[in-house]
Amino acid sequence: MRRKARENAIKYIFEKLVNGSENEVTYEIFMDELSDDGKVYYETTVAEVNSKFDFIKSIIARYATAYKEDRLYKLDLAIMSVATYEILFTDIPDKVSVNEAVEIAKIYSTDNSPSFINGLLAVVIKNKTELVEEYERKDN
Repeated sequence: MRRKARENAIKYIFEKLVNGSENEVTYEIFMDELSDDGKVYYETTVAEVNSKFDFIKSIIARYATAYKEDRLYKLDLAIMSVATYEILFTDIPDKVSVNEAVEIAKIYSTDNSPSFINGLLAVVIKNKTELVEEYERKDN
């Protein structure tokens, strides 16, 4: 249930990154495919990633030292954005967020993406406390 909702959230965020704007029709199509529980996760995740996107993207850029931001695959950025949001701002176990991100990358992205995403998210987890505090300072 949550896997499909997570995939749809990633697909929607990816589309937004590619098109540069939100698309209400696509949002609704992805929503309609989900169970009621999945819809809650999808709506919350899309809204929260969107509202925190600049902060999340800055973290990814900070730790993706081998890649300039414009060289990151937009799909990988969408996957890492959802996983980073889950790690920093939800009660989903970190291990579950990383595992799901890696598995989704194996299905939809390049051969190198799963290990890259796994490594970056490991650094996010390692610095989780400091990153949450940084966000809270920026938000106040």
